Amino acid sequence: TRMYISNKAAGPMTFQVNGDATTRMTIDSAGRVTMPYQPSFHAYMSQSNPTITVNPTKIPYSATSWNVGSHFNTSNSRFVAPIAGKYCFQVNHNVYGLSDDQYFRTRVYVNGSPHEILGYMRARGGGDHTTNDSFLLNMSANDYVEIYTSSPDTSYHMSASAGWNTFSGFLVG
Repeated sequence: TRMYISNKAAGPMTFQVNGDATTRMTIDSAGRVTMPYQPSFHAYMSQSNPTITVNPTKIPYSATSWNVGSHFNTSNSRFVAPIAGKYCFQVNHNVYGLSDDQYFRTRVYVNGSPHEILGYMRARGGGDHTTNDSFLLNMSANDYVEIYTSSPDTSYHMSASAGWNTFSGFLVG
């Protein structure tokens, strides 16, 4: 593999691979680095507000605002790592209709198995309840990540749209 570096006088430094004219990375004169092909995504629920009756339930992220590299699959709500590396993720999880003193939680599954519990909240007084969590994973190529919700309350709801239940991530390196 060959890397070609181009630096026109006082212009940005650009990087291409194998003689391809596509710029894979740019460093501008202020030192800002952009990598337009770096894997990243922002997924959300686009369907109507589902009622959750089975625990745990995978959160159905059925749409994306962006999906660089198409590594997030909206059919199965799963991110698959394209290469080994460190990945940063963020989850915004919103529910409503929980009974008083019932909890809900957000849980990360890796390769189909429970990995870690993120947000955990007890409901009081109805209304919306939201947790926001970030986490890092050291992933191998083809490892996958899914987000689940659970509660002892057997009938609660999740709010849909890009503003309520979201899952996003990117390759750190």
